[in-house]
Formats: sequence, structure tokens, C-alpha cells
Amino acid sequence: MATYKIRYDNGLTEKIEAVTVFYDVDENQYRFVDQHDRDVAFVPGINVLSVVVDEWDQGKQPLADPAVDAA
Repeated sequence: MATYKIRYDNGLTEKIEAVTVFYDVDENQYRFVDQHDRDVAFVPGINVLSVVVDEWDQGKQPLADPAVDAA
């Protein structure tokens, strides 16, 4: 698991704990998921300046990305 820090254009920040994050171009939002690929949070992309890993738990490994594994 990781803690992602999201910084918005209004100066606010928020932290979300998830295994990974995906950006959905069609929906213009970030999708954060847990180790069972369940949704943890959706963040509208319109006011986001950055999404970075703030902390990483070495004990839990991220999910394999099926798109990468298939290539």
C-alpha cells in the first residue's frame, strides 16, 4: 500500500491510501484502488496539480498491471 499526496490548484492537499492509482482520460478523474482492485477513491482531475507517492509500505506489493503483463 502507498499513501498518495494530491495537491490542488487552490493550495489544498489531501492524502489517500491505496495500492495504485489510474487516470481515466474519458472521465477526467483519478481512480485509487486497494489490493483487491476495489475502488478506494475517485478524484476529479480538473483542479489537480500533482499526485505523488508520499509513503510506501514495503510489506505490501502493488497489483500487477494486466496491460503491462499482456504486452
